[in-house]
Amino acid sequence: MDPDNPFFNAVVELIATQTKMPSSVVEEQLEIPPPQTNADLAFPCYALAKQLRKSPNEIADNLAGTLKPAGIIKRFDAAGPYLNITANWSLFGDHLLKDIITKGNAFGSSSIGNEKTVLVDFSSPNIAKPMSVGHMRSTIIGDALARIYQHLGYKIIRDNHVGDWGTQFGKLLVAYEKWGSEEKVKNDPIPELLSLYVQFHDKAEKDPTLEDAAREAFRKLEEGDPKLVKTFEWFWKLSAESFKKTYDLLNISFDTWSGERRYVAAAKHLTQDALKQGIVKESKGAWIVPLDPLPPLIIQKSNESTIYASRDLAMLQERIKIPNIFSLLYVVGSEQKLYFQQLFAAAKKLNLLPDVIRATHVDFGLMSLPGGKMSTRKGRVVYLNDVIAEAARRAETIMKEKNPDLFTTDRGKDVAFHVGVGALKYADLSRDRIKNIVFSWDDLLSFEGDTGPYLQYTHARCTSILKKGGVTTPPSFRAAALTDTKEIAVLRSLAHFPHAIHRTVRENKPHIIAHAIFDLATAFNHFYQAVPVLQADAAVKAARIALVAATKTVLYTGLALLGIAAPEEM
Repeated sequence: MDPDNPFFNAVVELIATQTKMPSSVVEEQLEIPPPQTNADLAFPCYALAKQLRKSPNEIADNLAGTLKPAGIIKRFDAAGPYLNITANWSLFGDHLLKDIITKGNAFGSSSIGNEKTVLVDFSSPNIAKPMSVGHMRSTIIGDALARIYQHLGYKIIRDNHVGDWGTQFGKLLVAYEKWGSEEKVKNDPIPELLSLYVQFHDKAEKDPTLEDAAREAFRKLEEGDPKLVKTFEWFWKLSAESFKKTYDLLNISFDTWSGERRYVAAAKHLTQDALKQGIVKESKGAWIVPLDPLPPLIIQKSNESTIYASRDLAMLQERIKIPNIFSLLYVVGSEQKLYFQQLFAAAKKLNLLPDVIRATHVDFGLMSLPGGKMSTRKGRVVYLNDVIAEAARRAETIMKEKNPDLFTTDRGKDVAFHVGVGALKYADLSRDRIKNIVFSWDDLLSFEGDTGPYLQYTHARCTSILKKGGVTTPPSFRAAALTDTKEIAVLRSLAHFPHAIHRTVRENKPHIIAHAIFDLATAFNHFYQAVPVLQADAAVKAARIALVAATKTVLYTGLALLGIAAPEEM
């Protein structure tokens, strides 16, 4: 139950009592109807149909005829297999607006997390390579989920598990030794290291012995060769400094950086322990964990080197020791779906993952170029810093046309930067994460329709109305003065916001919040264009000002949960 939503609670109690369903089950099944539906909540009757052996339409009809609306509940209506419920907005509106105005940006927050720890593993770029737009999805989705979980009372650990181990680093070390320049790497680290990596692959196509040299270099690195370790740690430091500059532009930070290299020794011990227990088997010189019906998971190569699976298992073994750990979220692309199924199954088999700890692969679709999949090796890639710079440039160009006065000071450039980054983030977060994306400048940085700038502009419009009215604190009001259907639509969208937050956490899909605040912005703009706010009579004006203030607050909060700034002016 939600102590701050008496309408929701009243609906849950009535339906649970009538159907004999547990309240928690009713809560989870309640849905938000589409905006065009003249209802505030919807209860699907499919589950009851199986239980009662009746059609869901018949059950919805029966519930609509049996349940008695009263007080904060205005009406029950059957709509096919759904029971639609409408609020008495004269009562619920007062509570809702006062709750938002009182709580401010804490509206929609909860203590449901009870300080349980959730570790979010996201971004994970590779050392010595620039971050491409391909890293954007994990970075932005992971950051949003961390913010949203935190809003519900969970303690968050943001972990950047960088790719810093594997044969590719043997290639880089060989390339640096043969063709590298310390001065060039110091002056322009990541582009120069990338150039060496590409050069290695170009030359290796003609000279296969280079591949052998790379494998040998990596073997020596893993064994702790002092010279190679020193060079590699230098690469690591330069890379981390570069990554942090990019994260600063996106207003994203991490609590821990836990590269793969850290788990090499633990991975070897884990493999040996599994071998002693008879859990792993030998296959063509490698060691595998049988996982029928899944394919077996290889945890050690025939040359006795660790691989990322054994290092991931060692990392998981460490993570479950975190005090009060509740959930592990791995925000990694969908192409790794089978691997994570294998990893979690192997962890269970090796007794590394207790049932009380959730491990979830939060997968997302591939971002590709129109010509196909991105490839650093082939030079077919768009760099994230370039995308951020282009987003800011486009935002500035558009905003100078619309509001040139804003650019009489440096404030304009700052706002344009936040608008550009907002467009970039929202373009990703407003899509269901499982869908693939073909990179397009126009699609990614659009400022029309369902976009970040549209939401930011609506927030700025709310701010402007309140400033024009000289409003610092909304005056006393009665929601009963809000009778226009467009006013009710705004109230309805405000009420749906906490539900969207909880559903986002259940499904790990930030687009649910993105859609909720877009619906709010759309409803608000329809309201704003249809009725006066500051020119209305006293009672209506007070209620409409409260509606504007509440909308501003929820838009700000929703954008903040997605990691997007909400400028006061645009």
